[in-house]
Amino acid sequence: MLSNSDITSTRYSEPRINHELYDRIFPLTRLYEQLLITLLALLPVLAAAYIYFFQDSSVLFIEHGLHEVAIGVAILQGVFISYVTWRCYLSSGEPQLRWLTLSFIGFTLVYGLHGLFTPLSHDHMALFLLYGPVSRLLMASFMLTGLLTYGSRHHSLQKRGNNRFWWSWIAAFLLLDILVGWVAITQSDSMAIIRIGVEVAALLFILIGIAFIFFRRVQSWMMLLYLISLAYFAESSLVFIFAKPWNQLWWLAHLISAAGFMVLSFGVIRAFHTTGAVSLVFSQEEVIKQLAMAKAVSEKNELNLRAILNNSPFMIWLKDTEGQYLAVNKAFAAYLRLSDAQQAEGKTDLDLQPDDLAKKYRNDDVEVMVSRKAKRIEESSFDGKKIHWVETYKTPILNEEGNVQGTVGFSQDISERKQIETQRKISAVAFESNGHGKLPPLMMKPIMPVSLSPSLSRKRAREKTIAARVSR
Repeated sequence: MLSNSDITSTRYSEPRINHELYDRIFPLTRLYEQLLITLLALLPVLAAAYIYFFQDSSVLFIEHGLHEVAIGVAILQGVFISYVTWRCYLSSGEPQLRWLTLSFIGFTLVYGLHGLFTPLSHDHMALFLLYGPVSRLLMASFMLTGLLTYGSRHHSLQKRGNNRFWWSWIAAFLLLDILVGWVAITQSDSMAIIRIGVEVAALLFILIGIAFIFFRRVQSWMMLLYLISLAYFAESSLVFIFAKPWNQLWWLAHLISAAGFMVLSFGVIRAFHTTGAVSLVFSQEEVIKQLAMAKAVSEKNELNLRAILNNSPFMIWLKDTEGQYLAVNKAFAAYLRLSDAQQAEGKTDLDLQPDDLAKKYRNDDVEVMVSRKAKRIEESSFDGKKIHWVETYKTPILNEEGNVQGTVGFSQDISERKQIETQRKISAVAFESNGHGKLPPLMMKPIMPVSLSPSLSRKRAREKTIAARVSR
């Protein structure tokens, strides 16, 4: 695990003018960043407060056509983002995306009737109004449910492909549309209380979601967008509570809700373009930090691996599929009479070996990569001055998908062993070729006496004693 000092050192990979000054300013810039985010999240309610306290709330702007166009755009956006979120869920299996998809689908199917009944606003205001707060309550409840599953284990492919789950919820949303219409028609006298009650319930669900994010201290770029969108939805419900149909606050509440929807949908699009999961969408700062940590770990691992390779008595190398050396250890570099192991990197055997040996090595590498099997070879090698015999083991390198990435080889010098084997063969041939009992010069050495076994020595001694007694 990397410490803060390790991350700080990687942050300063490029020279800075004054590191101490940077460290002093950094907390202030972080505070300023958080203040900007807070102001951005609260800006809609500030605008609503200005209209509520300083503008005439009795002024109405009744424009059915504009309202229908706005709702139509929202429905098209809802259909599109529902599909994108669903595709992200199928790709990653993240549980939060499942519930987020349902929130978009439910909002679209219910909110669409709010726009459809716009022409009935004069005669059936309850039927026209109730679908709006119900759609916001539906979206808030599913978003909260999704938040509660944040960080949970991703669903299996079988569970993701359960189409019955989605059609069951779509049917439930359509039944909800019928229920809302029935309530709006039969309970029109109590519509003001019902509408405000639904808005308050939606507001409470959203506030619980915001509290959950702060309580869990979920710090990620996507969760920041999620938090801002929740803040916008909460402010939208709050403004709807104080607004009257067709007045300025009512129109502003629609704009705030649309802004929250766009912020959230932007995060989903970023997830679709990158990781396909809400919890794995990172900001540029987070990516830089993770890259810095990964780089530090990689450099440490590389140093450890280099230490192992350079202290090995074997000659070790790594090649790509084109036969270029990616890495060699010190033993192999010394064998090639190179002052530095990095001098071999990027070169091929044609650059370091005689042509005939280079072609042979290349053929061996190709054979290993094609067969995908290791190979043991006894072969000659040129070190820049003379020919050596080496014992080589070559094996292919495969990635996680099973594709060949190159070869790795291990060699040891067996020139001395080969010389001894050659001398023995020469001696054996010379001995077999002399068929008249005359030993070759190498074999004409005095035969050393061989000590007898104890039992045989005792037998000889007894025979000598008996012979001495008989002679007497």
